[in-house]
Amino acid sequence: MTRMLFALCVFGLLAPRVARAEGDIIIEVPGERTSETKLLVGSLAGAGLLVSAIGVYFHLDSRSASDDVSSNKFTGHAWTAEDQDLVDRADRSRSRAIVGYSVGGALLIGAAVAFIITEPKSETAVIHPHGRGSTATLAPTHGGAVVGGMWRF
Repeated sequence: MTRMLFALCVFGLLAPRVARAEGDIIIEVPGERTSETKLLVGSLAGAGLLVSAIGVYFHLDSRSASDDVSSNKFTGHAWTAEDQDLVDRADRSRSRAIVGYSVGGALLIGAAVAFIITEPKSETAVIHPHGRGSTATLAPTHGGAVVGGMWRF
């Protein structure tokens, strides 16, 4: 008797859900990026980081050469051709660093724009179950009961 009462209580709790499940089922399917799109965005980002790292190298080289010829106090050291070569190297490395930062930044911005533009659209799928009006099935079993329903898609 308690098993039958338990089965009726379970059926009473599940019956409203079964009635709502008879309507259309709406599922939102998220879109996925294609492998070509992932490769494009990853390549742009990787190239941007690599070129920016080259810019950092030339920046540090320029700073090193500039520090070798500069002084905060009078040293009494005469200006030599070697000092002029260091200044020229610092200027060349500075220009290369600017180019590296500019191109690397442009590639990183391009990767961000490509990531935003190529965002896949999500789709909404509507499933119309057949057999409307079917009711839930309650089958007593040894030790309890089974509650279920059936749809065809």
